[in-house]
Amino acid sequence: MKRRSNRYSWKLWIAALAVTVIAIWSYEQGGSEPENIIPRDISTADLKISKHAACRMDCRHISRDEILEVLKEGRMNRSKTRADERGSTYAYEGRTKDGQEVRIIVAPYKDNITIVTVIDLRNEWNCDC
Repeated sequence: MKRRSNRYSWKLWIAALAVTVIAIWSYEQGGSEPENIIPRDISTADLKISKHAACRMDCRHISRDEILEVLKEGRMNRSKTRADERGSTYAYEGRTKDGQEVRIIVAPYKDNITIVTVIDLRNEWNCDC
């Protein structure tokens, strides 16, 4: 009888381990985060661009319309999404109309979406910001 009890105990531990691994994997993949925080009907009026982002946009030749296009059509990179005491920032990646592969870091607020920075994923640019 004791042998049978040990067999069930072993199966219970395996099941618990499997559930834990799946839960951790799901969390790391961003299972509890929203799929997309950017509304599809966003307009350029809804965007606020930080001084840092404006400088990066200028030296990397990325326009406000291209940012809007990537936010609408690009994908969220969950591994680059962060949350701290100042709030959450989300990374969106996509290709601009002229072929640049970019990452846009945004911070959502009640009345706007602030562009924090813009990164060209293929080219290094000399920027003074």
